[in-house]
Amino acid sequence: MNKQEFLQALEARLGDLSAEERSQALEFCAEGIDDRMEDGTGEEEAVAALGSVEDVARDLLADRPLRTVVRERVRREGNAGHIVLLILASPFLLSFFAIGLSVYIVLWMLMLTVYAVLWSLLVAGAACILGGIAGIFVAGAAPGLCVCGAGLFSFALGLLLFDPARAAAKGSLKLTKAFGRGCKRLIVGRRNG
Repeated sequence: MNKQEFLQALEARLGDLSAEERSQALEFCAEGIDDRMEDGTGEEEAVAALGSVEDVARDLLADRPLRTVVRERVRREGNAGHIVLLILASPFLLSFFAIGLSVYIVLWMLMLTVYAVLWSLLVAGAACILGGIAGIFVAGAAPGLCVCGAGLFSFALGLLLFDPARAAAKGSLKLTKAFGRGCKRLIVGRRNG
């Protein structure tokens, strides 16, 4: 597929965007193709590097602010029945929103707590190691070495759990993005074609 065919197919898929947004999106994609061609890539290879028309259109439509999408949809559809139904269902919707927000907050507070515990393990371990070294000279070798060993264990445990905690935080972030996009799709709906 050449540049012109790609841009025409993309424009057909971006029907939900305003004329200005569609123009900006097409210009952005055209510049990306031109940049790759200036670097010596062939036209068809430069177009293929952007991905399929469906994927590019889906990403462009998904990145729009929810406020804009809802405002345009209300303006376009303008059905009073939907608005009345939304008003009547608002107590339930707000309850579900509050529950979802609570779960979200608990999830991130749990992640912050895990990081706080890990950092306290590392700091306590370092402090125990230093205290144990000092204790060797003050209280004797046996107590000082016990404190040093506890510090090394604490520090090693903190280091050992740091990567899994970071992976869990990344997973939580991906889950949050997926949940947000899912909520947006529920509110906005999915456009077929």
